[in-house]
Amino acid sequence: MNKITASSLFALSWVTVLAGCGNSNEPEYSKRITECLEAAHEATSSSGTVLFFKNPVRTCLDNRLAQQTLPAISFVDGDNRQISLSSIEKPLVIQVLSNEHSASTFEREYLNEMVPQYSDKIDFIFVVNRAQEIPRMCSSKLYRAKSVEECTPFEYSKQAKLVYFDKERVEALEPGLGYIISGLRATEFPTTYYVNKDKTIFKLETIEDILVSSNVIYKASPGKSDEAVARLSFEQRVPETLAMLVEYNQ
Repeated sequence: MNKITASSLFALSWVTVLAGCGNSNEPEYSKRITECLEAAHEATSSSGTVLFFKNPVRTCLDNRLAQQTLPAISFVDGDNRQISLSSIEKPLVIQVLSNEHSASTFEREYLNEMVPQYSDKIDFIFVVNRAQEIPRMCSSKLYRAKSVEECTPFEYSKQAKLVYFDKERVEALEPGLGYIISGLRATEFPTTYYVNKDKTIFKLETIEDILVSSNVIYKASPGKSDEAVARLSFEQRVPETLAMLVEYNQ
């Protein structure tokens, strides 16, 4: 996906020919995600329409992932401590991100702001591409001096868990299907899982949710900046989902 910019509407990229993952060890929930992506591709290809304001996978994901259980995934956090999903008792939000995508940086910032508000009810895990956490240009002293904010590491909430992944932990799937990262499926960056206490999937949010919401906002207010569009999109989607996750798990 290209970086989000408010200079043009954001098209959903369903042009790549999709194929099954071909992994016999692929968990059931991931197979269902693949089915939704393939169905969306077939529907949009047959119509020949570029989708700006409709998410072709949302309904399928909601239906196909209902009560699907995440496998017994374990992460290793930045302090080399193991995080096992099975040991987490609260509902859970897992966001997989890579910061070369502006959607990731905006979503990370806004979700991070909400961690203190919900930390007594929800556990948060950020799964981050280590190679993209700081731009490569920041290795230059001159560049760092001119780009202090860009080269300053993002400060994650101390109430959230931080997991870095390297390319060794990434299994690339067929083009257009995303990745398996430390055992967790990411369709693109960011990919956000809302997970019940029993480890069933409450909701999977993908880049398409962000793009469609952003397109609607930009169409109504074309003068808004990238950041303003991103925040409005977040505010229209995420707080309600967090509140629903808490209520469902009471």
